[in-house]
Amino acid sequence: MKFLKEIIVIVVVGFLFLVTNDYYKSKTKQSNFVVYPNMKVDSNSPISKYVTQEEINAFSYENWDIDDDGDHRKENDLQKQLRRFLKTKQTVSVLNFIKDNNLSVDMDMLYGLSPLMYSSFYDDEVTSKELIKLGADINKKDKYNLSSLAYAIENNSTKTVKLLLDNGAKFNEIKTIQAYLGSPNYNLIKNITINKNNIDIKYEAEYGKKYIRIYEDSKGNVSTDYYAPESSLFEYIVYNNFLEIAKMLLESGYKPFTYRFTNDINDLLPSKKDGFYIDINDSKNKNEIDYLKKANTHYNILTYIPNYEPMLELMLKYNVPGQPTKEQLKEAYDECYDDYIWHKSRLENKKPKEIYFSLRAELSKNMCSDENGTFNDIKEYMEYKNKRKLTDSIVYVIRANKVILKDKSDTIYNKINTINQKKFID
Repeated sequence: MKFLKEIIVIVVVGFLFLVTNDYYKSKTKQSNFVVYPNMKVDSNSPISKYVTQEEINAFSYENWDIDDDGDHRKENDLQKQLRRFLKTKQTVSVLNFIKDNNLSVDMDMLYGLSPLMYSSFYDDEVTSKELIKLGADINKKDKYNLSSLAYAIENNSTKTVKLLLDNGAKFNEIKTIQAYLGSPNYNLIKNITINKNNIDIKYEAEYGKKYIRIYEDSKGNVSTDYYAPESSLFEYIVYNNFLEIAKMLLESGYKPFTYRFTNDINDLLPSKKDGFYIDINDSKNKNEIDYLKKANTHYNILTYIPNYEPMLELMLKYNVPGQPTKEQLKEAYDECYDDYIWHKSRLENKKPKEIYFSLRAELSKNMCSDENGTFNDIKEYMEYKNKRKLTDSIVYVIRANKVILKDKSDTIYNKINTINQKKFID
C-alpha cells in the first residue's frame, strides 16, 4: 500500500510516542487530527501543542514531488495546462500559452514554482532557453527555497544545469537540495544472485529513479513511500555519482564543505540541551571526535557506493577537503593487517568458508599482508574501505536469506572472482 501524503497525528492524554515519520500512535486515550503537507499551524489551535510549524514545513519539503500529479491537486486550470506542456517538452505550446493568456514568464505556478523550474527539472534545454530569452528569472525560488538550478541538479538534468550556469546561476546560491533520486548503495542491497564464480547484486535503489522508502511492519506487511529528505548540495551529487555535474561544480570554483553541511566539526556535535554533550577539547573524547570527522566527510560516502573511482579522481584533482590523513591511512592498514592474520589462521581449517569470508581473506592478503606497511595513498585506502564495506553488506544479505542461487550446483560457499562481472581483486 502506497502511503498517502497525509499523516495522522494522535494527540495522547498521558503519553505520546513516534511510530513513523508519518503518524503518531498510543495505546492510551486518543484524539485524532489530520495533518497534511503545507498546512498552517494556528498557535491557538489544540494541535499546536503537538506539532510545530517547523515540523510541518520539514514534512512538506521531504514529501514534495515536482513530477507527481497528486502533489498538484491545488492547481488552477491555467497552471495545470501549462505544466502539462512543460512536462511533455512542447516548447511552441508553452510559449503560445504564455502569450495567448497574457501571462508573465515568471508566473507563479503552484507553491511559487515558475515555468523555468519545470523545464529545468525535465532537462528541456530548448524550452528553458526560450524562457530565459523572454526574461525568466533564473534565481527565483519557490516556497521550498528551491531554484531552477536546484531542480535541475536534483534530477541530474545536465543540459539545463549547464544552460543555467551559462546564464548566471551560481552553485553557491543553493543552501540545501532535495535528495530526489536514489542510487545504488551497499546499505540498500535487495538481494544477490550467486552464479558460479560471479555475484550479481540487485540494489533497492537505481540510478535515475526516485528514492522510495520501504517499510515492513511487525506482521511482515510491506509499504512504500516516496521520500526526498534535505541534503547538502555536494553530498547529494557525490552520493548519486553525478560525475558530469560534479565536474561543472568544481570547475566553477565551488568549495565543498569539509563535513557535509559545515566546515566546523562543532556543528556536528550534540549540544548540552540535547542531554548528550561531547567536549571537543577533552582528550577522553578523541575517538568519538575522530569517528565523527571521518564519517561526515564526502570521501566517506564513496565507501558505500559502487563505481566510485571516477568521482574520487575528480575530488582529488580539485583537492576537495576532508581527505584521509596519513595517520588514518596507517590506522586503516593496521586494521586490515589484523584482519589478514585472523583470516589466515582460520584458513588452516579446511572446512568450507562462506563467500564473504573468502572475499575478505583475499582482500586483506592482497592489500595489507605486511606487518609494518601502510596504504601508499588515498586511492589504495579507498579501495580497501569500499571493498570491505561491500563484504560487510554481503554478510548481512546472506544472513537475511536474500540470496538467489542461479544453479543447483551454486551455494554460498562458491569461489567468487567477480561481482557484477567486475573483478573483485585486480
